[in-house]
Amino acid sequence: MSESEKSPRPRRRSSQRRRPKRRGGSSGKKGNPLKWVLIVGASLLLMLFIGLIIARTSLNSWLKGDGFRNWAKKTSATVLKSEVDFASLEWKNSEVYVDGFEARGYEDAGFAKLEIDGLRARFDGVANEAWQIPDTTANRMNLEFSGDREKGDFGRFGSANIADDGKLSTPSWLRKLLPEKVDLGEIQIDAGNVTIKNSTGQETVALRSVRAQIDPDLDSAMWEIGGRSGKLFVAGTPDFNIQQFQLRWQRENLFITDLALNFYNGAHLSGTGDVIFAQPTRLNLELQLENLDIHELLTDEEAKEKFSGFLEGDINIQGVPGSPEGLVQSGTVRIRDGVVTAIPILDTISKYTKKVEFKRLGLNQAKADFIRKGGRIHLTNIEIQSDGLTRIEGEMLIEGERLAGIFQLGVTPGTLRWIPGADRKVFVESRDGFLWTPLKIAGTFDEVDEDLTARLIAAAGEALIEDLPENVIKKAQETVNDPIGTPSNLIDEGRGLLESLIPLIGN
Repeated sequence: MSESEKSPRPRRRSSQRRRPKRRGGSSGKKGNPLKWVLIVGASLLLMLFIGLIIARTSLNSWLKGDGFRNWAKKTSATVLKSEVDFASLEWKNSEVYVDGFEARGYEDAGFAKLEIDGLRARFDGVANEAWQIPDTTANRMNLEFSGDREKGDFGRFGSANIADDGKLSTPSWLRKLLPEKVDLGEIQIDAGNVTIKNSTGQETVALRSVRAQIDPDLDSAMWEIGGRSGKLFVAGTPDFNIQQFQLRWQRENLFITDLALNFYNGAHLSGTGDVIFAQPTRLNLELQLENLDIHELLTDEEAKEKFSGFLEGDINIQGVPGSPEGLVQSGTVRIRDGVVTAIPILDTISKYTKKVEFKRLGLNQAKADFIRKGGRIHLTNIEIQSDGLTRIEGEMLIEGERLAGIFQLGVTPGTLRWIPGADRKVFVESRDGFLWTPLKIAGTFDEVDEDLTARLIAAAGEALIEDLPENVIKKAQETVNDPIGTPSNLIDEGRGLLESLIPLIGN
């Protein structure tokens, strides 16, 4: 065996080096960043969830404690410019109930007193940096406008200067999240009472037991109010049954955009206007009257027998309610289906003209403008017409039971044929198909004095004398000189003249 065969062969070095092991495991893969995002995100969500639970718990604790009650008290006092007090709050889920709420206005408030019973509000969270209260209901509300106020202005003396508004007891981080504003939705009132009193404390205007819906705008202090049913009281007038109304109330101003009332037996009143709740309160109303039975205005049974019909027209009321001299009523009224019966002047005309239609005169037209102030009523532009018979134009003043009028009386030409001299000496003006004469009346409703009868008698006497033959007049003069020797035929002629005058001078 050769030397070369006996010597060992040298080992070959491997061309591949072993790779060093990586720390952190044997997988050899890089860490996934998404996993860390999920872990961090989950942690944040958990923290946020826990924070929301804490915030909700803190908020609920604040809402159902004295903190929210004090905040609500101050906020409502600031909005209403009033001293406010209300009972403890009762919560059920998202609704809060208050048994009683009271507010007493300062001199710069829009009202004097506000009382609400059974107030229930639904909270709908926070949006647009304001508490959302979409629904509010109340069992009863009493609202009073009068001079019975807290002294001074709210800005100086009111609850706006109270330091503790209910937030100071809450954590600072929660305090920053609580909004200052409130967005109120519609407020339903089951039974609302509104009273306006004068400086002596007397009720002058009042709404009683009305069902109302209120849509408030707290920024502009404008309240839209709609209602139905209930009653309206105005001093010196009958009670009105409310059919419906629409109002806009802003501080001391009430604007009536729609009003519909029923009163008496079938009468209807509608209109618009405004009320200023100053001292004294002032009214400015534009009303339309329909279907008012005249008998409802007449207290005397004899007057009811003489007049009948239905009043309608346009009426304006301005001034201070409850003040006889401070309230002025004016407008134009018309009488529909009017009938005048057993009026002395008409009975006289009926007797003179021998037309029984004058005894019960149906009116085809009857209208007048009027101004009423206290116990004084001034009627102008009077137009009364019974077709085919007569027409009256003029004016009349009524003060208490006394009256005075100046008229033009027109009759159709055919009605004068039985009144000697009437068309020549009394009804001397011809226009519009009538013969006209002046007419004055005075006295009271029970005893009316007029100047027409005397003028008709005088005219008839003059006309008869002027129409006598000359020989009769001569014999009459002889009779004066020798009454014993007067022939019987002349006496008979004289008797005939007297008989012709009987319709004028009575039996």
